[in-house]
Amino acid sequence: MKNLRSVVVMIIVVFSIMASSVAAANTPYKSANLKESAINSLLTGVESENLGLKTSSALMLANIDCPKAVIPLLKMLKSDPNEQARMTAAYALYQLNDKRGLFAIKQAVRFDDSEKVKRLCLMLYKESIRTK
Repeated sequence: MKNLRSVVVMIIVVFSIMASSVAAANTPYKSANLKESAINSLLTGVESENLGLKTSSALMLANIDCPKAVIPLLKMLKSDPNEQARMTAAYALYQLNDKRGLFAIKQAVRFDDSEKVKRLCLMLYKESIRTK
């Protein structure tokens, strides 16, 4: 029963993250068309202490396929104290499909302290291998 509850919670979290990224993905811009100041603002948002700003900035950077976001997202996945932020970073890195990000997701499966983060990273890593 506890395992079923964990699976249901994980599915809800994944759908929540995906729904917010789908809403943000409907932008007609690509990263080459965005002004540098907008990208810099999003990169600054990833460093914010405000969880909502941090996670929405991470998802937006992934949705506009911004390679400058990889390093801040790696830092977020590795060291953010909030598991929701780490899960969002993992999803954003998965979307960016950068080798460094996928490796970090793989490592989070083994080393992250949160079982939720580990499960999400495992799902994302398996999906990245499946879609190669």
